[in-house]
Amino acid sequence: MTRAFVGVAFVVAALWNVQENPPAALFAVITGLVFLAWATEKIGWPVRQSRRIDGIFATRDMERVLTVLLTDAAGLSGRPICHLSGVSVSGAYLCLDRLETAGWVRGEWETPDPGARPRRRFYRLTPCGRACALELLGLREWAEQAP
Repeated sequence: MTRAFVGVAFVVAALWNVQENPPAALFAVITGLVFLAWATEKIGWPVRQSRRIDGIFATRDMERVLTVLLTDAAGLSGRPICHLSGVSVSGAYLCLDRLETAGWVRGEWETPDPGARPRRRFYRLTPCGRACALELLGLREWAEQAP
């Protein structure tokens, strides 16, 4: 725990002296960050490791979109996925495009309707995508134990 305090003290000292001696301040910041990294490793503070499977990173937006897709609800097009996941429209479509490129999701256009609105694209997880999504979200063990 003292390592964490030492790291914070170095960073505070660096910020305090940055105007007077920039090279020393830079050294103090680097030293403080090294102490903080060492402290988190020694006391077991959780450091989030980036998870990645088949080139798909587990970003917050990706996790939310995959959670919605795992519900296997019918009629999931882009807008309902955005609404249910709480992800922005551009973020959700970026995730869906990456998932479709990786083969985790299959998108199908609806049959053309002579109405005024544009066609919608419906998305479903493939069997491989479902397994990879469960693993990426850390739910594989839970899914195997479910009846």
